[in-house]
Amino acid sequence: SDGHGTHLFTISTTGTLTPLAHIADYTQVGDENFYDGVNGYYGFSSGEYVVNANGNDQIYMAQAGFKHGYIYNVDTGGVTTFADPQMTTHINAADFSYISDWDGYELATYNALANKVVLYDKDSNNISEVTPTNGAFSGVSATLASYSYKTPEGEIRFIIDDGLGNRFEVKRIGNNLYNVATKGTTFTSDNTDGASCGPNAYDPFAPSFKTSIGECASGYQQPALLITNNKQTTQYFDVDYRIAGGSWVELLDGTQISPGGQFSATGAPAVYQGQTVEYRMGYHSSNPSSNGTKYIVGDLLTGSGCGGYAAGTVDTAAGTCNGGSSTPSVTLTNTGTVNAYFDVQYKITSSGTWITFIDGELVASGTPE
Repeated sequence: SDGHGTHLFTISTTGTLTPLAHIADYTQVGDENFYDGVNGYYGFSSGEYVVNANGNDQIYMAQAGFKHGYIYNVDTGGVTTFADPQMTTHINAADFSYISDWDGYELATYNALANKVVLYDKDSNNISEVTPTNGAFSGVSATLASYSYKTPEGEIRFIIDDGLGNRFEVKRIGNNLYNVATKGTTFTSDNTDGASCGPNAYDPFAPSFKTSIGECASGYQQPALLITNNKQTTQYFDVDYRIAGGSWVELLDGTQISPGGQFSATGAPAVYQGQTVEYRMGYHSSNPSSNGTKYIVGDLLTGSGCGGYAAGTVDTAAGTCNGGSSTPSVTLTNTGTVNAYFDVQYKITSSGTWITFIDGELVASGTPE
């Protein structure tokens, strides 16, 4: 914002500044003497990149807690407005952050003076003010800057900087539950959590990971992980999965995905009623090491609503020596909920031929044979 109004620009990696849109004129954007005791017109305090599921991403710009709001539509290049939802008084919070989806809300700020986390739903133009689990802080002032960021584990949090140099971190800890903690005094100290020192540190162009589970088939559901490479360069992905909290099993090793490309990883085994599956990943611009750090992504999936299923285990024992030989045994256990049929073969020595030992043995659920 300047004496001619408010404008939107892009800055390329080569330092080229390109104008995108004229948002509003000088006297349209701010109110005269907007801040108590300070004269003049003031422009926007925030511009947040909002990722939409329909692909029409938007940049939300507002002055001091949505007093005046404008939206730049990335795909069309058009500028629209949104009404002041009375999110919070301008003297209490003059900036906000994009937090993707916290209990149905996409934008948020923290009013330190009232100890309220304030959330805004851009679709319904509604707000929610929630008292966090922490107590109120003393010696605070109005929020001047807010920056969202994403932890390596994929959790979105946001940072608040007030006018007295206090710094807070706000995170979601459960359904409609939020916690605010002090995080130092400036952005140049105590920055050990990796939060970036600029607006919109939450990167909408980072790869995204979406888990899903298929329809029921013979009591089982097939899980999948959809990877989208939102970066402008090719990325390489390592992905593991685990069933029911067991050991991690490699699924992808250095799978290459081009810019804007997608890959659906469906190699994990199907799960039955109550069985869980989760994924972890690591990615890099070159083939990542299988020993590199990996982070859990997507939702924890649980098989449900598929009714009866067949599952089982086969345990073997060598037996006890008698006269220079032993007779091995096989135990069949039906761990599913319906009758299961087992086929078992054996061979003598590693180079021997497989011989049918059991063919279609019916074993009832919970009754080992």
